[in-house]
Amino acid sequence: MLTIHELLEDKQYKEFFLRKPDMPAVYRQNPDCTPWRVYIQREVDGPWAKKDFHSYTEAFKLFKKYRPNIHDASITSRSVSFQPPYRMVRIKGKYREVVRKGKKELVQVTKLVVWAPKLPPEESPHRWCTYCRRPTVFRYFSRHHAFGRDMQISQQDLRCTICGIREDGMPRVVGTRR
Repeated sequence: MLTIHELLEDKQYKEFFLRKPDMPAVYRQNPDCTPWRVYIQREVDGPWAKKDFHSYTEAFKLFKKYRPNIHDASITSRSVSFQPPYRMVRIKGKYREVVRKGKKELVQVTKLVVWAPKLPPEESPHRWCTYCRRPTVFRYFSRHHAFGRDMQISQQDLRCTICGIREDGMPRVVGTRR
């Protein structure tokens, strides 16, 4: 799986990761609710540690502190899903006719370009995890570090390697088909 270090080498992803995400104002009955979780894996194939935070800024500070000494990490949203970085681009020389106020006009054709990681040929296919806010590998698990030891999870579901969300439990990612 691509590590956070490899992902941050990509200029577009790094820009996305460093920007504080907009979180909707949500009334929470429990003021102790923490919408951000940092997952850290210190060594290859090692266990994942986790810590919860009230703000992305606090979570990012912890990530930054440990970044030089870790194998992989994620700043995961526990309540809001996020789409991958994307941009609208104009297609050179392409126009379509539209009618506005009874007059025909030519409008530049645009296309949605969704960011995707450049994977080495030996890498497993990666999918965007809308909660981890990064591409990850979805696998079958009988137990997962994101849940308690005693929690039974279905082995029938593909789950995010980092946060444990079921693949079919995520919102559709922009620019993909299901």
